[in-house]
Amino acid sequence: MTGKDLRFDDSFEDILVSSSYIQRKLFPQTVATSAEELIELVKADFLEEKMQNLESTETFVLCISVFGDVVWIDGVGNSNLTKLIKQPLREGELMELVASDFALNPDPKILAFLVSCWVIFDDRYRPIRYFAALFKILSDRSFDLVHEFPLENPPTFTKVIAESQTVKDRNCWLIFTSSQAARLYLIDPLSLAVEEVDSIGDIYPGLDLGDLPGSVIRSSCFQSCTYRWSLLGFDTGYAIVTTLSLQTNFIVHRLPFSAQIGSIVLSSFSRSKLKFSGPISVLQFLPIEGREDKILVLISSTLGPAAIWNIVMTADKSRFEWKKLKVLYDTKGVDMITCSYTGAKLLGLGSYGGVLLIYRICDLISENINITPLYHIRHMTPVISMVFLNDKFLVLLSCQGMHLMVCSEKKSDDIYFPYLTGDHSKYSQNSLGS
Repeated sequence: MTGKDLRFDDSFEDILVSSSYIQRKLFPQTVATSAEELIELVKADFLEEKMQNLESTETFVLCISVFGDVVWIDGVGNSNLTKLIKQPLREGELMELVASDFALNPDPKILAFLVSCWVIFDDRYRPIRYFAALFKILSDRSFDLVHEFPLENPPTFTKVIAESQTVKDRNCWLIFTSSQAARLYLIDPLSLAVEEVDSIGDIYPGLDLGDLPGSVIRSSCFQSCTYRWSLLGFDTGYAIVTTLSLQTNFIVHRLPFSAQIGSIVLSSFSRSKLKFSGPISVLQFLPIEGREDKILVLISSTLGPAAIWNIVMTADKSRFEWKKLKVLYDTKGVDMITCSYTGAKLLGLGSYGGVLLIYRICDLISENINITPLYHIRHMTPVISMVFLNDKFLVLLSCQGMHLMVCSEKKSDDIYFPYLTGDHSKYSQNSLGS
C-alpha cells in the first residue's frame, strides 16, 4: 500500500516532498511559502500588469548611455548609436555622449528625432574633437543617422524646443558650448533638413550672449500671452533669465542672480558680482494658468535647498525683479540635488543620496509657505534622471538601472526591471526621455 521509500519502519530517512511550481504559484496557501518566495512568485505577474498599463499610455521610454547604448524600458529594440556614427577613430580613441534631447515627429513612420552632442577622447582620455549628430527613430525602434557635423568648442547642453514666433513649422535645436554663445539650428520636422542660423538673436534675443559666465547645463522656457521667458543655469552657479516682449520683440530685462546657503543676493544685470554656491541642478518654470502677473520659478544648486521665486514687475514697471517666496526645507540634507522633472500635476526632485521627493504642483504654487512632499522615498542609490509619463507613472534612472514607479494617493510601488540589473552609473543626466 505504501512505497518502501515512504513507509514508516525502524530505519528510515526523511525525504523532503517539494511542492510543484504550479502548486506554489496557484495555491500558495496550501504549502509553506515564505514571504520572500511569494514576492518572487507574483513579481512577474505584477510587472506584466504594470507594463500593460504602461503600454496603454502609448508612451515610449528610452535611456541612452554615455557610450551610445540605447535601452528601451520594455527591453525591445536595444541598439548602439556609435555604430551609426561615421567619425574615424584611431587605436585607443573613444567617443562619449555629452548631451541629448529629442522631439516627436509628425511622420507616422518616424517616432521621433534625436539630437546629440559628442566628445572624442584620445588614448589618454584627453578631448580632441567635438561633433553633433541628428538621428531619426523609426517606428520599428531602429535608428538612422541623418546629419553629423563638427563643433569647435566643447558642448555642454543641448535642447530641442518648439518653433518661435518668427520661425514657423520648424523645430529649434540649441547647442550650448563651454563659455561660448549658443548655436541655433532649424530642423524641418518632415525632411529633417538642418539649417544653421547665423544670428541667434534674431530668433531668441538674449541667447546671443558672447561672454557667458560659464557653461550652460540647465535651461527652461515659458511663454505667456505677453512675454517669452528664457532661463539658463550655469555650472559656475549663475542663473540668467531673459524676458522678451512678444509685442515689440524687445528684451525687457535680464535678471542674473546667485545664492549662498542661507543668503540670496539680487541686483540688476551684473554677472561679475553674483554667483551660486554650486552648479545649477534644478531650473523649472511653474506657470499659473491665467496669472501672467505671477511667474514662479523653482531653482536649486547642487548644494540646495530648492526654493521658489517669483519674477515680478517693479512699481515703476521699468523692469522685473526677483522675490523669494518659499524654501523646500525637505531638500536640505539630501547630499546633493541632481535633477527634477515636472508633470501635469506632480513635480519630482532627485538627489545623489537616493532621496526622491514628489510634490503636488498645486501646493508649490499656492500661498502656503510650509510645503511638504507628497512622497518622500529613499531609493538608496543616486538618482540620475527622471521622467513623468503621466501623474501615475514615473520612470526613474539611478545607478542601479531604470525603474518604473507607480504613484497613487495611498502608496508608491517600485518595480525593478530585471533586464537592467548591474551598475548603470555610466548613464548621463540628459539620457532619459519619453
